Amino acid sequence: MTAFIQSQALSITPLTPVHIGCSEDFEPTGYVIDDGILYYFDPLDLQLEPADADAIMKAVRKPGDAALREIQRFFHARRQAFSGMARGMVAVAPGVARQYEKRIGALAQAEDRALNQLEIERTAHHPVTGQPYLPGSSLKGAIRTAWLDALNRGAARGSEERANAVEQRLLDGKFDTDPFRLIGIGDTEAAAVLSRIVFASNHPKRRPSGTGPGAARRKSLTTRRQAVVGGQFRAFSTDLRLYPLPGVGSNASVPAATRRITSFQQLAQECNKFYLRRMRETLRLLNERELADAEWLGAFERLIDSLRPALECGEILLLRVGRHSGAESVTLDGMRNIKIMKGPGRSENSTDGATTVWLASEEEDVQSHMQPFGWMLVERTNAPPVSGLKEWCAQESKRLGIDLVAMETARTKRRTAALELRAQAHAAAALEKAKAEEEARLKAEEEEVAKNATPRQLEIIKFVKDCKAKMESSHRDPFNPGSGLYQEAAALSRRALADGSEWSDEERRELATALEDYLPQVLVGYDAKAARKKLALNVLRGLA
Repeated sequence: MTAFIQSQALSITPLTPVHIGCSEDFEPTGYVIDDGILYYFDPLDLQLEPADADAIMKAVRKPGDAALREIQRFFHARRQAFSGMARGMVAVAPGVARQYEKRIGALAQAEDRALNQLEIERTAHHPVTGQPYLPGSSLKGAIRTAWLDALNRGAARGSEERANAVEQRLLDGKFDTDPFRLIGIGDTEAAAVLSRIVFASNHPKRRPSGTGPGAARRKSLTTRRQAVVGGQFRAFSTDLRLYPLPGVGSNASVPAATRRITSFQQLAQECNKFYLRRMRETLRLLNERELADAEWLGAFERLIDSLRPALECGEILLLRVGRHSGAESVTLDGMRNIKIMKGPGRSENSTDGATTVWLASEEEDVQSHMQPFGWMLVERTNAPPVSGLKEWCAQESKRLGIDLVAMETARTKRRTAALELRAQAHAAAALEKAKAEEEARLKAEEEEVAKNATPRQLEIIKFVKDCKAKMESSHRDPFNPGSGLYQEAAALSRRALADGSEWSDEERRELATALEDYLPQVLVGYDAKAARKKLALNVLRGLA
């Protein structure tokens, strides 16, 4: 008996950079780039020290764009500490890192308002872990486009026929009878996936005229995007679920039995017919325009040639997914109608395809060493890996030279250092607080004592204060009865012992104790025996 659900585990290998938009950016106030790595964080998570909190509040109060630039400088200047508090990290292409260093906090000129714009478009990612993933809806959408193209067979649509009407006609029905209603593809999972911040730049498919030596060259439209790195062998896993509806035949609420999709192989064969044509065109363009690195392109072409038998028999499935897949990969042959901008307020429609192509690059405004976006291979997980793919991925990983383990080690070191600095700052703050509290307590005690003290006791209190001030200054007075605190002590002793003095025996003993406690700490070369004689300490104590 046919199972109600047929589930097939799939493994996906990205071949070239993949960016799937998610309407989120890395904002320049939420990341720092240091040593080729972008560390991103939520500013609300940062536990700022009082001085840093004051600095950022001053930056926020600046007028207009100056506030944004000052905030950017604030985070950049503290990148070593803030990178240790990051939620995650992403490798950065060398050109992107240099552009960041050049632009961070710079003044935007009137002719170049984008100078300090440093937003980076994120790829689809898990909201908690930040790990990139491929949405099942993106995979299913790419498969659906290829299936519709196979059903259409290059036919043109009616002049008034809308896209949704075309789909209904080709699939013989609406939602209930759509065969893709019986197909489920889950969002991908991955233990660890490497992504990278690269440039996405736009280039004409035809070689511009007058591009010889010394000729003026059109500057490419360029932006920055996070993309899953190509060449990661079986980096993603997901599952394909087919609902064959056993025992259900003709029914107005389900797809007709003859139109149902029954296997991975059936999907793969139709997808490969569609996407192989587009890949051949992409590789031809890269060759003719010399847009890609010749060594990389040669190795990639050899890989695709070696995979051709497996592709043609449906053993593996070729897809192009995500942003910059190209208009030809998301439209049907015979029904293409692409709006081509010819200048401000001017456009025309083309049935041939786009006139430009978006490519991934490591440097800004380059004309070579680029790669196309979005290509990937899908395999059945329980099937033996196709020959040559794993080896090509190993070479690609070696070429890029990016080590996830080393990145995580660097992040751990930074986090440890940041935590140590924070602990030291907290300990210093706690010590300062305790010191302030102790000083306040002593001051309160002194004030309480002074409130009830006699005039003689107030003289003793003043002498003690003078000694403490001298101790805090780290400077000592000479052991000379004619100057400084020694002179002050001798005068106090004489007044306490003078005939007719109002000093009580208890007050004289308090004075003797104060002199013996503090003078050794504030006099250079203090001689206890000489001081005892000069200050008549025994007499003050009533011992002589």
